[in-house]
Amino acid sequence: MKLRHCKYTASTGGCSSINHPEMNQLDCMWNCGFYSNQTQSFLSTLILLSHGIIPDKISYAMGFKRFKADPERDIYPDFYQMDPSVPVQLLKTVTLPDENRKQFDLYDFEYYNPVVKRFFSPSDIVLERKNALIDNYAIDPNETIAVLYRGTDKGTEVRLGSPEAYMSAVKQVLQQTGPKKVLVQTDQTQVLDYFKQELGDMVVHFEETPTTSGEEAMNTVPDSFFYDKITIQIGRCDTAEKKTEVATSPSTRLETILGDVDRTIRSSNAKEALKVWDEIYLYETNRLAGILYVPNYKDPFQARYRYERSGAEFIQALPGPADTAVGSRIYLMENWR
Repeated sequence: MKLRHCKYTASTGGCSSINHPEMNQLDCMWNCGFYSNQTQSFLSTLILLSHGIIPDKISYAMGFKRFKADPERDIYPDFYQMDPSVPVQLLKTVTLPDENRKQFDLYDFEYYNPVVKRFFSPSDIVLERKNALIDNYAIDPNETIAVLYRGTDKGTEVRLGSPEAYMSAVKQVLQQTGPKKVLVQTDQTQVLDYFKQELGDMVVHFEETPTTSGEEAMNTVPDSFFYDKITIQIGRCDTAEKKTEVATSPSTRLETILGDVDRTIRSSNAKEALKVWDEIYLYETNRLAGILYVPNYKDPFQARYRYERSGAEFIQALPGPADTAVGSRIYLMENWR
């Protein structure tokens, strides 16, 4: 049984519910776009059901890392809740569609719908926010046409339909139904402006949804929280870096004895101080690199990539002359006068 970028764990448990818990769990391991992650979880659930397995829990702790401040946090409960009372069909042989090839003829909604309802029902917080948006924007779902247009970097995966094609489809529906509100959900400012220009006051857009005129995905556009985190972490790196200065003989042991006569004992070991604060500094720079999604070239285990990016393979060679294969040295040799 091969799942789609997910892991299934089954365990009968042991003598300790903490150290050896009973498990029947599906873990999403995918870290791309939100709907791509969700698709892997859904298709993996279908595979488990086709083998007669009904998972008791679905966890997003190991995936969806682009969508959470704490990489290890399980955000499944933020979006979904299970409903074990919904029956699902087991041991059904299904042909899984390729989510990027529009294989709509393979979609078996009669089979899919109970699966979605059991494992991916909207959480209470999602329902609360849905109701708040409906109330705030006076939306009647029965009198509204919804348009979902994903722009930005989606064009790197599939060929996007033009906004004009979407507009043509909307106008055809409006001719059949008469005037209705048109709810436009998009990440592209240009598309939103185009719909407003064509349809005027009929267009509704959630102000809570950010848009951009660029091509970068909205979930990767830094916000104020992101900048604050970077600023704080740079300060932590700066503090740790100053502690690595051992020329001032920093104290590595400080002991205060209180009594009739208070005494303070200080001792310093420059070598020990350098070792400790180098480790702390490396820890802080790794945290900063993790926030920025970049390698930390100060880490010896990642330093090799600096050499690969400069056009040469890093080899921990024996002491000797400099490697003449480095791109900068080749340039200097050919252009030196």
